[in-house]
Amino acid sequence: MTMPLQNLAIRGFRGATRPVEIAFENKPVIMIFSENGTGKSTIVDALDFVCNEHAGALEGRRATPVKEFLPALGSNAADLQVGLKWAGKSWTAALAGAKAKITGTTPRPAAKILRRSQILEIVDAIPSKRYEAFSRFVSVPNVEKAEGTLREAEKQTKETYAAAARNQNTARDDLRKLYNDAGQPQPNINEWAKACNNTESGDLDKRIRHIDTLTNQIKTTAGARSELTEARKQAGIDTELVQSLTNELKLAEAGNTAATSELLRVLESAESYLSAHQDDTECPVCQQGIDSTELLAQISARKTAGAQIADVSRKLEAARKKEERSQALQEKDEARFLGTAKSLAQAFHSSGLDSLKKIDIGWDRFRALLENADQLGSQPNPASPESILLAEEMLMLCAGAAGELAKERGAVSTALENLRAIKLQFANAQKYYKQAKKHEAQSKKLTFCH
Repeated sequence: MTMPLQNLAIRGFRGATRPVEIAFENKPVIMIFSENGTGKSTIVDALDFVCNEHAGALEGRRATPVKEFLPALGSNAADLQVGLKWAGKSWTAALAGAKAKITGTTPRPAAKILRRSQILEIVDAIPSKRYEAFSRFVSVPNVEKAEGTLREAEKQTKETYAAAARNQNTARDDLRKLYNDAGQPQPNINEWAKACNNTESGDLDKRIRHIDTLTNQIKTTAGARSELTEARKQAGIDTELVQSLTNELKLAEAGNTAATSELLRVLESAESYLSAHQDDTECPVCQQGIDSTELLAQISARKTAGAQIADVSRKLEAARKKEERSQALQEKDEARFLGTAKSLAQAFHSSGLDSLKKIDIGWDRFRALLENADQLGSQPNPASPESILLAEEMLMLCAGAAGELAKERGAVSTALENLRAIKLQFANAQKYYKQAKKHEAQSKKLTFCH
């Protein structure tokens, strides 16, 4: 920023008994200083004359006419002239009667002259009128606006500081509660919070996942055992049905010597053949002459006599097929149950959980289950009754540990939640401490400025 005031030429004005020309330096601020009576007031009055058409310090003194006190000693009113060069433009002021006559472009530079009497007027004014007296020289609305902005900034900063301080105290109170719940570990709350903040939660997460895996394996094995129970039940029902139909067929055959199930099957085959070869006149077996129509009638009569046997025979055949399917499904479910039991045994055997150390399983008895335990749902050899009983005993022992597993999971989950809460409140306490410290310093500076 530079000062637009470039040059001031004075001739026959006030104390300028000789022509004076002042070239101002291109600086933001210009200061004129010298001893008393050397012409400082003449320079200021010359600026006031050309810019404001005022008579300077003697303005308003009616005792002496302007055209008499403005001309310099030894000069007359016609000789008086003030020239001003401002921002590349020029103005000239002369005296026409009792008034200034200005030549040059418009507008002229605005010059505000603050004299000693006006300063004393501001100083001596009552406080309520002081701004009014000062407003002639300073833009009071802008000052008030700036003051209001500063006041609002101070208020907001104090509020922000107070909020950060409250949040910091809340975080510290939460940490204190967690510290007390933990039994106030040594050496102090700060060192304890730092140590917890540096503790990784991965081990706790891993323990929870491991407990969930064991619990799910118990459920899977129990589900396989339930399916095996249902398969055995169905297989038993199908076996009973086969035995019942077998006994019924024996009774039917014993009461009808003219028809047996085996004979009926032969008759059905013969009937089928003769129906397809009714023109034949010779038996295909004994090569004797036959009447196909008469023979078919005899076969039909004998079949009618053995209808009950035939019906029971068909039912028995269907029941045997169903029994085979039930037996196959039972064997499949036995293999699956045994496979899940082996995986369950291996998982419990290799686990290092504290809750399982309280249970005496006696692993020597279950060595068979610990072999090939990675083959879930498959079994190299058919499941034996002994292996199924061993798997059921293994399931019962592991299921009995479910309560202890649930307790340990709850304890680990609580520890994990507490650790996360400690980390969160520790981070909050540090964050809000920094915010409070920053806004406190800003608040003090704004208060001082205000």
